[in-house]
Amino acid sequence: MDDQPVPSLLELPRGQALVLLAGLGAGRLIADRAAPGPADLVVVNHLVEGEHVYLRVHLPPGGADYPQRLTYLAQQIDPEEHTGWVVLVTGAVRRVVEPGELARYRVPMRAWPDEDNEHLLLLRPERLTAYHLTRGRW
Repeated sequence: MDDQPVPSLLELPRGQALVLLAGLGAGRLIADRAAPGPADLVVVNHLVEGEHVYLRVHLPPGGADYPQRLTYLAQQIDPEEHTGWVVLVTGAVRRVVEPGELARYRVPMRAWPDEDNEHLLLLRPERLTAYHLTRGRW
């Protein structure tokens, strides 16, 4: 019998969520296009600066643009211990097109193999939810 404490979820404050997110370079972008079927789920690189999250993304299938609101998920979970954390960020996005801003934020992020079909998006968190999955206190 496993005598470890039962895993529990502890909500994390916004500042701590941003620190955890900044320490991880990639996550999953969830785009619900209000169409039948599942939402798009895309692995992307990110960079956190203050309260802003910059996302280095590929063009969606068919060359369409991303919706104006997105949800972004980043997590680090130990599959054996069932501990870790998860951060969900939802908010408005805009495509970054100004050359100086593009150069500043794209360079520190790892490039995908096909740079020609990339965009840089700025996600402004309106809702930021974070949890620590723990077997004790954080």
